[in-house]
Amino acid sequence: MQANDLWSLYCPNDTTVSCDAELWDLSTFGNAYYHDAYGYHSAGTPTVSKHMNGCGGGYIRRTWTIEDPYWNIQKCTQTIYIGSPGGVFKESNIHWPKKEITLVGCNPNTDPSVTGEPTYDIVGCSMIAVGHTDKLYTVNESCKKLMRTWKVMDWCQANVGGAWAKDGIWEYIQTIIIPGQ
Repeated sequence: MQANDLWSLYCPNDTTVSCDAELWDLSTFGNAYYHDAYGYHSAGTPTVSKHMNGCGGGYIRRTWTIEDPYWNIQKCTQTIYIGSPGGVFKESNIHWPKKEITLVGCNPNTDPSVTGEPTYDIVGCSMIAVGHTDKLYTVNESCKKLMRTWKVMDWCQANVGGAWAKDGIWEYIQTIIIPGQ
């Protein structure tokens, strides 16, 4: 056994947690300790640096710094990755409304609460926004067709700009027929 084998610093393992993990008490992910001739001891309080985005993802670094018996500064670091173990939000997580609807009656209600609107699964660190635009086409005074274009956007994917600007945005056209009387 060498002299420096009498002293060792141990760091908790890196880990990955979901976006909704409780992060207020980081000690639940372990703490560093050192071992010397007298046993095991706490390595003290780590310095913590958080690197998080607005979507709840990112990582946290915890670094312990301690002086060994030979007056050398020893450090160890744990990284806690906050990710999306459920995967990345994609179009298969969207449940689109009925593709074509025929309404009845005079001046029927075309509100999305009546004609349907997209719903979606919560996945990972996504931040979902839903919107629509309408274009009304008149065939004659009593027959109209409303083309409703739905867009669903995962802000965490679509807000990166540049070449990736279309990623994270899905589009769907719903046809609402308003027949004449």
